[in-house]
Amino acid sequence: MCVEELYEAYSIQCRLRDGASNMKHAFSLSPSTKASRESLVELYKNLQECTEDMCLIEGTLEVHLGEFHLKMKGLVGYARLCPGDQYEVFVRLGRQKWKLKGKILTDDSQTWDEEEKVFIPSLHETFEIKVTELRGLSTLLVGVVTCDSVDFFVTRPRIIIVDITELGTIKLQLEVLWKPSRA
Repeated sequence: MCVEELYEAYSIQCRLRDGASNMKHAFSLSPSTKASRESLVELYKNLQECTEDMCLIEGTLEVHLGEFHLKMKGLVGYARLCPGDQYEVFVRLGRQKWKLKGKILTDDSQTWDEEEKVFIPSLHETFEIKVTELRGLSTLLVGVVTCDSVDFFVTRPRIIIVDITELGTIKLQLEVLWKPSRA
């Protein structure tokens, strides 16, 4: 099955599920009779079947999503980043994790222990990014943000800038490249 056929099958199942859900809601508001209870049982079965079919289609679609190539470009925070500061960045997409440590050098450049990571995308998972400042034996949470993976589906390398703090005083720069699956 090609992606277009999978999408069409998924859309049909989604409409069927929504219709069954609306009917279930309508039956639950009406007076209870033997026929309405039997209809509700049948609707529950239909909802379950549609949901299972949609999960199977999603699994098949995910094979075609390819992979994300992320490259750490650094933190930006002019007055907030000082030479000698050390940071830990933790990126998670579902069960996939990327933990890297970096240091601000005296010339304001940055070094990172691991600069690239490949992630396998999933339909319903978001990127979670956590930045922590390392201070000797203690740590200070700078910020935690989530990003929708939809923004990462770009076929040319693209710099994505993420506000880590609420005021945007520290930002994370990542270069993202999506490599579609050839399957």
